[in-house]
Amino acid sequence: MAAKYDVIVIGGGPSGSTVAARLAQRGRRVLLLEKERFPRFHIGESLLPCSMPLFEELGVLPALREHGFLPKYAAEFVTADGSLTRRYAFAEGLIAGAPSAFEVDRAEFDHVLLKNAARLGVEVREANAVTRFEITHERAEVTVRDEAGTETTLSAAMLVDATGQASLMAGKLGMREMDQGLKNFAVFSHFEGAERHEGKREGDISVVLVPGGWWWVIPLAGGRTSVGQVGPASLLRGRKPDEAYFHEQIAAVPYLAQRLAKATRVAQVRTISDYSYVSKKLAGDRFVLVGDAGAFIDPVFSTGVYLGMVGAFRAPRPSTRPSTPALFAPRVRGLRGLGVEASRRL
Repeated sequence: MAAKYDVIVIGGGPSGSTVAARLAQRGRRVLLLEKERFPRFHIGESLLPCSMPLFEELGVLPALREHGFLPKYAAEFVTADGSLTRRYAFAEGLIAGAPSAFEVDRAEFDHVLLKNAARLGVEVREANAVTRFEITHERAEVTVRDEAGTETTLSAAMLVDATGQASLMAGKLGMREMDQGLKNFAVFSHFEGAERHEGKREGDISVVLVPGGWWWVIPLAGGRTSVGQVGPASLLRGRKPDEAYFHEQIAAVPYLAQRLAKATRVAQVRTISDYSYVSKKLAGDRFVLVGDAGAFIDPVFSTGVYLGMVGAFRAPRPSTRPSTPALFAPRVRGLRGLGVEASRRL
């Protein structure tokens, strides 16, 4: 069976839509398969200014601005009692760059990026779950199940895993290694009516420092505020990070209690745990892993989307040897203790 596509990308989050868009910009025939229908909820709402040049190269920056996401000009670090605050404006950074970023509802943001990939010529199929994949010397194949339950086999010259923390290929091939030194958890939800700054400070992310961990307070457009706690599992002392735990912890932090005194929770309390890992292999014959599919480290103050996108930017590179079927020459730098490096021409 001849390959209809140059590349099949599995996963439509920021990494998947970015790598697909970049390949389409290079004239490749790209199919993107996403198991869900967008928009859909995702955490990771506070972006960094270093992402702005990436949006420009994708041609999606005008759409992001028109969508009305809240501008983010700075980050502030606050003590638990609110007595000490240090604000860091991006325009005053030591390294020149964009003076602002966005605070985004990820359901909407990811959808904008996915639609941009389609605009650039990517064939996007939502509600199509990959149930099986096979990689041979000649091609990569995937079996896909649609909403009606119909299964189809598709082939391409290359396969990109951008399935996020589901990490399809690393899981199936036994390549995923959990980081035993980062046994952390996060618990979070959304509120309406939370106290927030005014003017250009409205979009500031507040990082609240507490013993053993930290909280994020991220204002979003439309009056919503994302609030979440990150810490080691030992901080739970055997408890489950459920709704009762979440509200008790908020009440125990004076700064948070004040910010949320008149607020109403408008979303379920969600939690994730033991989420730090790396794949033993990030690239191989006819496949490459990008974004969280390859590695995920503990959240570091808004770096998630940027790391996923910049990795997706670096994955597609034109082959220097026309006779080879290779479409990629990825260079992936370490994400676990800065110690993992892989450089491989496929």
